[in-house]
Amino acid sequence: MVSEDFNIEAPNYLSKASEVLIYARQDSQCIDCFQAFLPVHYRYHRPHSEDGETFIVVNNPDLLMYCDQEFPILKCWAQSKVAAPCALKNKDICQWNNMKYKSVS
Repeated sequence: MVSEDFNIEAPNYLSKASEVLIYARQDSQCIDCFQAFLPVHYRYHRPHSEDGETFIVVNNPDLLMYCDQEFPILKCWAQSKVAAPCALKNKDICQWNNMKYKSVS
């Protein structure tokens, strides 16, 4: 799910930050594992007369977890801090937990 005003062809200096929501499915090989893949399209940068290379920083994404039936609803909501759509094709808003994780290169 991508912001409605997302323009993949706009150069970075004319673009706004965008929000992309990916709903991962459980990995069939591992009960506690989930996988999601996000293709990245780098933005065009301002032209310059140097060697044609530029340095960019791609920040780590937020990892959100939604706790539904496994936790009592009041306990789950008390720990939740981020409001986001419940599902890809659903406009209802759910409370999600922002999880800490370690990036692996």
